[in-house]
Amino acid sequence: MAIEKLYIKGISDIVETEGNLPRFTKICHELHQRKLYSWNEIIPLVKKVTGFTRNSPIQRHIEVFKKLGILDQKDATYTLSSEGRALLQLTKDTPLKEKLTLPEKIFYFRALFNNALYQLYILLKIIDQKRSVTEPKEVVIDYFGNIIKSPLRIWKKESLRRDIEIYESRGTLQSGLQNKFGCMKAWLRYLKLLESKELILTSIGEEVLKDIEKQGLIDIEERIYSIANIYTTGKVNSLPRFDYSKKIHKRLFLELFERAYTLFETQELGISDAKSIRCFVCIKILQDHHIILEEKNFDIIMNDLARSGIIRSLMTGREGKLAYISGFSRF
Repeated sequence: MAIEKLYIKGISDIVETEGNLPRFTKICHELHQRKLYSWNEIIPLVKKVTGFTRNSPIQRHIEVFKKLGILDQKDATYTLSSEGRALLQLTKDTPLKEKLTLPEKIFYFRALFNNALYQLYILLKIIDQKRSVTEPKEVVIDYFGNIIKSPLRIWKKESLRRDIEIYESRGTLQSGLQNKFGCMKAWLRYLKLLESKELILTSIGEEVLKDIEKQGLIDIEERIYSIANIYTTGKVNSLPRFDYSKKIHKRLFLELFERAYTLFETQELGISDAKSIRCFVCIKILQDHHIILEEKNFDIIMNDLARSGIIRSLMTGREGKLAYISGFSRF
């Protein structure tokens, strides 16, 4: 991720209602994999899960869905994205609870730290620095004070300054600051990076922060599973890396790939969704087999399979990245 893109990427329009990550999975389960939804069709689905009666929180939920890469919008039409379809398959056989399951933790860690990295990194850093502060409001003010001084450009800094000045003069914390902070705090708690009742990082939260500070913010998407393996061992980058030259790894990969190819195949077109397969396979290998496979390495393997004839062809999307796979013959 280029440094300039890092500062304009984030999730800004949030209040505390958007902090409930398990609810996003439940909404995802209401969406059919390949159905196109109009605005008037998707609103009742969100209402059904959330119980919201007003449109404003529904609109925010839909926008966060898009920011997390779970929902795609083209003109006035909405559909479950490639990653959304992967989330659906990763969670369809497990009861949805108020706590995140392991595949959900990995999925949302990937989604949030790919799409809201800088705002969450600063949050982890400030909470860690202010662990001895007894007044939570001071942590909120310090966080947004640091955001003002940072290059992040997802919020209007004049508005943040005004809200901080109101707090300093009246001792009143504005709802805008409180809601943004409360939402992100909920994200960290669902991801088990923050204690459930206190503004203190958990041991794995401390590990994630240390890794980001040591390795830097650039290209975190290229090592996201190395960090997310913390959910299986409690330590970052502590599992073996996938090695396609090993027979056992190759066999495991082809079995998972064959399953995923079928899951995300559009049979009438003779193609399968590479983005869905990539997300599904990388998470399943980490979840079930405790092996780290980064998505860039998945794409390298795809090129090798295409050259060897196991895959007929690879197709790129509008961004020039791998989007579809045509033809799979294991033998």
